[in-house]
Order: sequence, then C-alpha cells, then structure tokens
Amino acid sequence: MSQLVLVLQGESQGVVWTNFGFAANNLEELFDKVSEYVAQGLVLKEVKTYQTGRWIQWPIDLFDGQSLLNQTRHLQHEWETILSPSLHARQIHQLRQATFDRQISYYEQQIHWARIQLAHLKQACDQAKAQPDAQLRAWNLNRLEVLRQRHELMMGQLQLAHQHATNFLEILMR
Repeated sequence: MSQLVLVLQGESQGVVWTNFGFAANNLEELFDKVSEYVAQGLVLKEVKTYQTGRWIQWPIDLFDGQSLLNQTRHLQHEWETILSPSLHARQIHQLRQATFDRQISYYEQQIHWARIQLAHLKQACDQAKAQPDAQLRAWNLNRLEVLRQRHELMMGQLQLAHQHATNFLEILMR
C-alpha cells in the first residue's frame, strides 16, 4: 500500500496553520493525528488526503477529537481478554456481550459519519452542476460520482458488519 499524505488548514490559539501536512501508512493514523490536534484546540478549516495521484477532501466535522486507534486497541484488548483461558465462562460471556455492544456502537458511529460524508458529496454535486464550463462540470460530476459510489459501498459494508455484530449479540443473549 502506498503512503498517504494529509494536508490541513486551521487555526489554533491565534496561529494559522496553512498547508500543514504529514504522512502515514493508513487513514486511521492520519485521522487520529488530526483528532489529537483538534482535542488540543485546533479549529479546522480544511482537511484533505493524497494517495496514488488523487486528493480527497474530508468534512471537518469528521474530526471530533476522539481517537479511532484507541477505540480499536480497546476492542483488541477485550478480544484478547475474552480468549484468555483463565476466565470463567460467565466472565467470558459478559465480556463478549460488552465487546459486541462496543462493536455495534462503533459501527453506528461510522455509519453516521458515512452518512455525513455522503451528504457533503451530494452538496458538492449540486454545486458542481452549477459550473458554467461544461467540460469542467462533467469532469467534476464524474469525479464526485466515483466518490459517492465508493462511500455508498463503504456504507453498505459498515451496515453489513453492524448487522453481523447485532446478530451475534442476539445469539449470545439467548
């Protein structure tokens, strides 16, 4: 996988951040770094990533100061605890329930953000339709349509994962 680059614009304590960028191997690392800055008081104006010759602009309300990696690590710790042979069956059952509850909550949050992203893409499509230059309008609409399809695919995958976690929890609760 090629490395991702994130560039942001913002302001913190009177200091303007212009084209502040950094790189990582995955979106989670990049998003966590931005969320860390937001938690420390950075007010975002623009966030975009670059990979394999393409820029993607992200809605700034996606970054709420909460760490995605910490949530993922916590889930991993719970699974490792569940798989530990030293726990009694009842404790394991309770930990599994808590883990599935946390997974369901995580997927609901991700679905929420995916819906926000899709709304931003729809708004961008509406703005692109007003572009007077036909060639530029067609190019922008095509690019936005590709992004919309990717986000809808991601939304479908998140919804499927959410449904699987919900089904497993229902089975566990019987």
